[in-house]
Amino acid sequence: LIVIQVAIIKLSNLQTCHNNDIFSSQTKEDLNHNTDVAFKIQKAGVPGRFNYTDLESINPRGFPIWPREFPCYKPDLGWYLTKVVRSPASEGFLFVKEMKTGSSTVTGITLRIAQRIAQRTSQRFKMCKSRFDHSMAGDLKYYKRDKKRSFLWTVIREPNRRATSQFFHFEVSREKVEPSDKNFREYLSHPVFTDYYLRSLATGGYNPEKGNHLSAVKRIMKDYDFIGITERMDESLVVLAMILDLELTDILYLSAKGNGGFDDGRFEETCVYIVPAYISPTMETFFRENDIWKNRTKGDHLLYKVVHRSLDMTIDALGREKVMEKLTIFKELRQLVESECKDKVIYPCDAGGRRRRKAAGCLWNDSGCGNKCLDNATSAF
Repeated sequence: LIVIQVAIIKLSNLQTCHNNDIFSSQTKEDLNHNTDVAFKIQKAGVPGRFNYTDLESINPRGFPIWPREFPCYKPDLGWYLTKVVRSPASEGFLFVKEMKTGSSTVTGITLRIAQRIAQRTSQRFKMCKSRFDHSMAGDLKYYKRDKKRSFLWTVIREPNRRATSQFFHFEVSREKVEPSDKNFREYLSHPVFTDYYLRSLATGGYNPEKGNHLSAVKRIMKDYDFIGITERMDESLVVLAMILDLELTDILYLSAKGNGGFDDGRFEETCVYIVPAYISPTMETFFRENDIWKNRTKGDHLLYKVVHRSLDMTIDALGREKVMEKLTIFKELRQLVESECKDKVIYPCDAGGRRRRKAAGCLWNDSGCGNKCLDNATSAF
């Protein structure tokens, strides 16, 4: 206890770091009041509308505490190969990686947890079996998973912001498309944006033309053991740790990529500068008032709203003050590792956009980088 208290005092004296990526921090007021963050987002002018009648019919639930030991099993041979991580699994730590939700960073967290649990429980292997790459839950046959031997989770982001990030990442940054409103609207007309989350997360698959979005949202909420929110990332991770009885150091991370940096260098073996995303006033109006777009994404917006409610309900069930205390400590740990490690980690692409042949200390591509530094920096804790 003395060691922990000393560590916390030392951490509290650190100068606050400013995190400009998409993982916005939570203040004390966010946790002291049982308010729905999604309502605050909408009132602040973020595009997207919710059908509150639909919300009432879903009956959001808090995510329960995992009643068993962490599902740590022997990993597949060549667990890091794309063909393996995109293959079906019925057991293990299963993360469904959604596009442009901060998921490369969360992939690193998934692998850090899987690695540390294997080491801490003295397994004969170095990594618990897991899944963590882009694949639809239906393709991975998660409807067949053993729910007693697997933990299924994901992280989602406000749908319009996610779509914007996707446009700027793949079209503007990689393909050098002009970020005009016309090009943006044309890009959004692609079928992939029609209830993207429902199609990707539904364990049994989902067809927007034939399926019922209310039923799909209900099923997703029933099938998943936890769903986090990108805009509430640190808060979501602390709740995940409490649900799974993890240590706070298990969920530490350094951001994999973000606006104004370079990607992982895998696209045409070239480091691509990620142009900072923005939404013009015209596109704000489009997201807010275009009935066709709202109808195409109504299921995703509903799911996003429900998950916000469920996260708040989970925090209440765990104890709001208890969660706040852990979140405070976690944010101090984050400040510590950012200060100690951000200039020491070797990513696939350097600050000048040059591709390195090998990124030292990354668990997978540009995910889970700097784990050794994270461990060393927090050894006292």
